Amino acid sequence: MIKTLQRSIEALPNPKQRLVIKLFYIHKLSYEEIAEVTNHDFQWVKNTLYHARIHLKQIFIKKFQK
Repeated sequence: MIKTLQRSIEALPNPKQRLVIKLFYIHKLSYEEIAEVTNHDFQWVKNTLYHARIHLKQIFIKKFQK
C-alpha cells in the first residue's frame, strides 16, 4: 500500500502538488509552514493541497478499478 501511495504521489501531474502533498503528509508541516517554505501565501497552499487531493483520489480510483 505504501508503494502504491508513493507511486500515486509521483504520478501527480503538477510538481507543486507533489511538493505540497509531501510537505503536508510526510513531513507533517502545517499550511503556514508550507507557505513559508514555498514562498507562497496560505490560500495558495490550501488550494494546491485541495487540487492535489482530488488528483490523488482520481489516481487511486484508476489503480483500484483494474
